[in-house]
Amino acid sequence: MPFDEVLGHAAVRADLHAALRRGRLAGAYLFVGPQGVGRRTLMASFAAALLCTDSTDAACGACRACRLRAAGRHPDLVRLERERGRVAVSVEATRAFCREVNLRPVHSARRVGVVDEAASMSAAAANAFLKTLEEPAGDALLLLRAESTDQLLHTIVSRCQVVRLGPLPGDLVARALVDRGACNEREAPAVALLAEGSLGRALALAQTDADQDWTWLAKSTAELTPGESLAFVQGLVDRTRADTGRVDRERTLALLEMLALLYRRRLREELPGPPRHTLARLEAVWRAAERIAGSQVNPELALQALGLDLAQ
Repeated sequence: MPFDEVLGHAAVRADLHAALRRGRLAGAYLFVGPQGVGRRTLMASFAAALLCTDSTDAACGACRACRLRAAGRHPDLVRLERERGRVAVSVEATRAFCREVNLRPVHSARRVGVVDEAASMSAAAANAFLKTLEEPAGDALLLLRAESTDQLLHTIVSRCQVVRLGPLPGDLVARALVDRGACNEREAPAVALLAEGSLGRALALAQTDADQDWTWLAKSTAELTPGESLAFVQGLVDRTRADTGRVDRERTLALLEMLALLYRRRLREELPGPPRHTLARLEAVWRAAERIAGSQVNPELALQALGLDLAQ
């Protein structure tokens, strides 16, 4: 995807364009920001521009390098990913990635290493990666993605140029929802407001009955006592159960995103006073969403664990 097709973040895109045109590139870039605001898309566009052989500041989409990348077969694009079934990126996978990214480029002017889940590296993996980050091969450039710099070792962050992406404007998210056929003109502004600047979250919410779900969540958790927590979670299970009888993972994540938003808003209303149980409940929702998103557990089991956490 060309830079110009990335939604929002005009100033950031302009800075990356300028760096490409001038040839003044850092050895590593760290893309940080909330989920769903376009970090992965922008990073992919930047990687495409770096590998393109026929353009200096964007991917042309037509040269052999661009065609190879689009087909997922570019020999100079190296990825470090979490192995299936693992909670963290292993040190073995990290060392293999480091060896490969430090080889001489085959087709493009440089090797591009992409670390899409930088925060998922184990402590040993992070330390193994740090050595390559400190002493990269002359033709290697690294791209990392995380929600926050706080998730990574300071020694990793300090060796990267940090690219910060903030929430997208609500009107931009609403327009994107309509353009993609996810919502009609009447529904889109409300869904965009709930998504708080995250197109990814907005698209997930658009697949639900957002208004009904929000009303149910707000009413069910308004005066939620520990004794009612398991019954509330059973309600979540019932609302996320698909026609197959199984709990739908994506719908569950969408509802948990909405529940987390509800608790975040309540937390802001409570501050600067004591946050009561709201902060603990927000953290419990985050933990459940992380388990489900990482495919670590069955969604229904994760919701049952959430019920126990909310009852504390």
